[in-house]
Amino acid sequence: MRSKALKTRWGVRHYAMVNSGNHIMSVFPMDGPLSICGHNNLGKTQALQSMQFIFFTHLAHMHFGAHQANTSRAFFFPSDHSYLLMEVLTPDGVFIVGAHGKGPTAGNEYELFVAKGELDMGDFVDPINRIRPYKELFRHWYERGIEVRNLTREQMRQMLYGESGRVKGGDWDVTIVPLANANERRYQVFRQIYRNLLTQQLLKSREIKELILNVFSEKLSNANLNFLEVRERAFQRFRLAEREVERLAYRREDILALGKEYDEYTELSQEGGWLARELRVNLTLAVERAPLCIEELNALHKEEIEKRAKLNEQLNSRMQERDRAVEQRITLAGRLTRLDELCERNAMTCRETVEKSIRTLAAQHATLSDQLRQADIYDVATVSSRLRHTENEIRKLNKRLEQVRNGDGLLDTQGFVDAEKAELSRLLRGDMFSLEAAALTEIHPGSFNSWVRTQLMSKEGLLNLQGFELDLTDLLPMDFHSDDPAQLQQSIAMYQEDLAKLQGQLEVAQNQTLKRTELESLAKQMSNQQGYLQELTELATLEATETDDRQVLEGVMMCLAQIDEWLQGHQERIEGATRTISVIEQKLNDALEQARQLKVVQQHRQIQNSSFIFAEGPNEDFERDLTEYNFGDALNRLEWISNALDRIALTMKSYQHSIVGDLPDLARHANLSDLVQHARERLETLPQMREMLKRYHQEGIAQLSGALRDLSENYVTLEHEISLFNRRINARKVSNLRGFRLDLKRNEPILEAINTLSSHIAQADENETDLFGQQGGGASQARLVRAMDRLSRLVEDGRDGTLELGDLFDIGFTVEEVNGKVVVCNTLDELASNGSTMTLKPLLYFSLIRHLTDRGARVEPFLPFYLDEIASVDPNNQRTILAFSENLGFTPVFASVDPTTTVRYCINISECINADNRIYVTQADWQHFDHHEDVKPVQAPQRSERDEKSEVDVEQFSDSLQVATAKADTVAQS
Repeated sequence: MRSKALKTRWGVRHYAMVNSGNHIMSVFPMDGPLSICGHNNLGKTQALQSMQFIFFTHLAHMHFGAHQANTSRAFFFPSDHSYLLMEVLTPDGVFIVGAHGKGPTAGNEYELFVAKGELDMGDFVDPINRIRPYKELFRHWYERGIEVRNLTREQMRQMLYGESGRVKGGDWDVTIVPLANANERRYQVFRQIYRNLLTQQLLKSREIKELILNVFSEKLSNANLNFLEVRERAFQRFRLAEREVERLAYRREDILALGKEYDEYTELSQEGGWLARELRVNLTLAVERAPLCIEELNALHKEEIEKRAKLNEQLNSRMQERDRAVEQRITLAGRLTRLDELCERNAMTCRETVEKSIRTLAAQHATLSDQLRQADIYDVATVSSRLRHTENEIRKLNKRLEQVRNGDGLLDTQGFVDAEKAELSRLLRGDMFSLEAAALTEIHPGSFNSWVRTQLMSKEGLLNLQGFELDLTDLLPMDFHSDDPAQLQQSIAMYQEDLAKLQGQLEVAQNQTLKRTELESLAKQMSNQQGYLQELTELATLEATETDDRQVLEGVMMCLAQIDEWLQGHQERIEGATRTISVIEQKLNDALEQARQLKVVQQHRQIQNSSFIFAEGPNEDFERDLTEYNFGDALNRLEWISNALDRIALTMKSYQHSIVGDLPDLARHANLSDLVQHARERLETLPQMREMLKRYHQEGIAQLSGALRDLSENYVTLEHEISLFNRRINARKVSNLRGFRLDLKRNEPILEAINTLSSHIAQADENETDLFGQQGGGASQARLVRAMDRLSRLVEDGRDGTLELGDLFDIGFTVEEVNGKVVVCNTLDELASNGSTMTLKPLLYFSLIRHLTDRGARVEPFLPFYLDEIASVDPNNQRTILAFSENLGFTPVFASVDPTTTVRYCINISECINADNRIYVTQADWQHFDHHEDVKPVQAPQRSERDEKSEVDVEQFSDSLQVATAKADTVAQS
């Protein structure tokens, strides 16, 4: 993609964002001043903010306003088809410097790359109108002959800032910022300035001061020093020697007291050693007699123990016998108690009654169960139909029975004889004349009889009527009077039985839940009756054995009484044996206690042996008359000596700890006698050590004076560099201003203190050492004290002792307006005119960056920078910014709600938003302004065939991107 430029420009020509932030695919011209306009919160700042991912190495170095760096990284690189692309023109050709996302599965990380070729937005869309993932894009570029090289962030830093002129040892020089003496330190200074140009981060006065020092750091030999550390190092030998003398003098009395305690400790140790040897020898003789007495008591104790064991065995045997009798008694008593309970419970019933109840309940249960089974088979409608049919049959049979009994049937009322009935039975149904007489209705009495006799009556099986004759002889006559009253009554009874069953089935079918509850109640009653039957059976069994059980129970009770009587007497015998054993044990314990006491005496003597000096000589020299020898007095004296030695040892340990704490070089003497000897020798050298302090103090004065003088000289150098820097700034014309100057406001109290120390401290003699804790006097000495205190308060106030070059001055800004008015401000933001402030800020930052760049570089690439709310700057100041930006090699990107006409390009973001609220900026959206005539928009240049191919339908592209994103998310989740 090419655009017509005003002149040949090295550096950034175009910048593109693909599926990044709010931009679906946007390309911005960077070969001339650009204005990005639109409503707030549409993404005007995203293009410049996102450049930080390419220019800076770490997220901690980037600034995204109120947003966290990790959140911004996920915002700009949501997937593996998200790109930030920068087309750069260098003397070695056109390159694409960019970053691509790695997707959510990689934590929305990104990777950097550089490709040799021009930026063609059509490369990022595949034939089906989807954004290509980075791997597919790199393959596509490879097929087109575009070489791509992946870079680490450190390699990208070295490449962009000229620290490493070639990419991965190749032949590409893609230096955008040719820093002089490029290194990590130089890059950090540039990053601090350029980040402010990209994001408009507000810098405070202290940060600007730090920035100024970093920019001119190469001209300064030492920008700071740790005053406390330098002072401590300069007077280190003096402090150590002074501390040694003070501690030795302070511990003089302790050393003398330690020697005295040590002498007393040695004397008592010798006495204790003699007494311990004497006690051990005589104690051995006394201990030899104790074992014989203990052995006799042990034998007697064993014999009594065995006797008591036999008594206990007899006791256990009889106790087991008693347990069995008790168990038998409990069983018999339980049977008799059960018999009484059953007799009382079943006194009002008998076996026949229970069995009869069981049979009745069983029949009812069977009937109801059958009804429930029928209810499961037939529904209510079926049972009701069968019930109605049965009732109808019963009515018919009752009517027939009544007709037979009364003789008032239809056939009987007509007066037919048997022969006539036989003939009529050949043609008529047999049950027709079983109808009741009321079924016949005649207009004229006898009409039915006459018709039957004339029309239906046959004679001897022949029916002769007018026109035909029918032979009915093959049809046997039927008996119209075959109904038997007994049979009819039997049939009626059968139907009534069926009717009762059907009524029960209907009732069950209509309320099965109630009937099932009734069935369960019947089952429970049957179970209860069966339980009663079992109790009656058990009662009969217990009654049969009642006599035998009572006889056996009486015998068991007598046996238990005998056993209890024997146990009582036997228990007394065991208690007597136990008392005998207790007496023997008491005697044995007394003997053992006596032996133990002798051992205790011996142990006390042995415990103290380590603290005493061993007494030499044969045992006979230490033997005493045992009848007169008092072991207690000897032991008490020995314990007193031991306690005295412990007390003296603690006192000596306390003295030793205090002495070694202040005189640590004595700690190498592990032996106390050596430590006492060397401590006494150190006291004798105290006068000579005081003489050495004077020489050490003079050496410290010289070292501190040199360090402060070096810091003061660096401040003079910085003033000179700032003066040169101000000349370069004022060489650029700024409208409404006659001049602008960066001022170093001297911190007079601190500088005066440094000058005082530098001019006087070297001449201080040993009487002026109160600066370091010594005594002294004089007028000049008071000035030195004030100077030292002032510096000490400055570096000790949360500063870790560091005295920085920045402590010697404050940053100020002086502006001289065209009317001659001079305005002095501590910060740029205090300037009265906002337009002037926004004009001076970039001028200051541009000058600092160009101060960092290599003036001998082949070219000076253009860098983009960002200015927000440009509408608040008047057109004259806007043109001034454009002028010195062009001169210093920077491309301004203005942001405002309304378009800015002083620039070359303008893009209205509000007109580039598609249906998905994503921004889509193409070359057709660039508005060009020609400033050779009146300011007016001009038509965009005709697009080449390649540019037309790169344009895609926004709506179709958005839909395709959503599908591709959904697929990518599905793959990531799998």
